[in-house]
Amino acid sequence: MLTLPRRVATAVAMLACLPGCSLWQAGRPAREPAPMPAESASAPTRAQQTAATPDAVLSRLKAGNERFVTGRPAERNVYRDMQSTAQAQFPYAAVVSCTESRFTPELAFDQGIGDLFSARVPGRRITRDVLGSLEFAAQAGGVKAIVVLAEAACDRSPVVHSDAGTGNVAPVRDILSASPLLRAMVRDRRIVVVSASLDADTGKVRFDP
Repeated sequence: MLTLPRRVATAVAMLACLPGCSLWQAGRPAREPAPMPAESASAPTRAQQTAATPDAVLSRLKAGNERFVTGRPAERNVYRDMQSTAQAQFPYAAVVSCTESRFTPELAFDQGIGDLFSARVPGRRITRDVLGSLEFAAQAGGVKAIVVLAEAACDRSPVVHSDAGTGNVAPVRDILSASPLLRAMVRDRRIVVVSASLDADTGKVRFDP
């Protein structure tokens, strides 16, 4: 017969093993699944930029926005990317967006240093200078896509200014009309120029058809 101290010790040992018993586990809530490892990303190289197609770049931006919305951004070493792009840059896309403090294209598309040419202007007003910057991004910078990104706080339409300083509301087709260079690059399928809108409540970017 077990003595009282032995009985106490046996009872304590049985209680200690309960968490590992099937009956104990059956009454416990299911464990949360392990989080998926974050995707690793780095600044694009010349070879990666050259190999990218306009459609692939749009898919890349859409996938990045999905990571942003779901809270699973890619892992990046920002300092390493800054060093690797110090002498040259090979961005995939150019984004025109409103001057804003509540979002940035890099965050909305989950892109890092070296991925995007970013032009931020009040109301996304595409002046001659901004248009020239986009032409530079396409011809010299090698981008494969230009995205005109609207946000609720801004006027939904970009503006192309005349030399006199007055502006006309201009969708993407008028931006192409103002730039023979971009128009030719679109015709040759070297680049795409699209518009999109960002929902400030959800962070979701929707591309226009």
